[in-house]
Amino acid sequence: MNGLLLHLSGPLQSWGTQSPWNNRDTHTHPTHSGLIGLLAAAAGDHRGAPLDKYTPIEFTIRIDRPGQPIVDYQTVGGGRPREHTPPLAGGGRRPAGRGTIVSHRHYLSDAAFTVAITGASPTLLDTLTEALTHPVYTPYLGRRSCPPTAPLFLGRHHDPVTALHQTVPLARDKPNTGDHVTVDFITEHPDPNAAHTHTTPTHPHIFGPHRTYRQHDTWRTPHELPTALCGGHGTHYLIALQQVNENSDAP
Repeated sequence: MNGLLLHLSGPLQSWGTQSPWNNRDTHTHPTHSGLIGLLAAAAGDHRGAPLDKYTPIEFTIRIDRPGQPIVDYQTVGGGRPREHTPPLAGGGRRPAGRGTIVSHRHYLSDAAFTVAITGASPTLLDTLTEALTHPVYTPYLGRRSCPPTAPLFLGRHHDPVTALHQTVPLARDKPNTGDHVTVDFITEHPDPNAAHTHTTPTHPHIFGPHRTYRQHDTWRTPHELPTALCGGHGTHYLIALQQVNENSDAP
């Protein structure tokens, strides 16, 4: 089960599922379409390019830290002359004094996810490894305003899903008591032990001016992991990653 490992953490992330312009939501974890978009951007694929080569890919997401949902209240066009306000769909402008557009942007604050990528062919793994090592377009966490602040690409692994359970450090503090911590995993295949099932329109068919998506199911399942995997935050987490790299051929 050769694959790749990614780590997604930063001050803000946003993984929209149904986002009309003035109310941009976020899912509780990275979406299939958001992750495919990250990979396609790193590989230099242009909007509207076929996504068929990514169809076999499956993601397993470990929720290291779920983060805190926050909402950013924004306005556009307020106080500007009518000719400088955002245009309407028909090409006109809003009446004088009514040019302000209110927008609510939803984010996850201080969240962290570690992702196993499986199902890709050896050729596609080579392509993605090169893309994530030398990205054509800068990767971001759902929106361009959300850059990652820790190493994004953790490398290739002969069994990345097992690595999520056994070796890759958790980006969270170690609890004061107990030998295990409960960590939620998101999978894209049915799990009889799942606590929740999500269905969202987040399986991309094409990115472009007219984006299209298919319904996508995910299963959320809690797992008990040893507290020894807890690597902490910031530099503590980076040190934990480095120690794993020094003691094995892959994280």
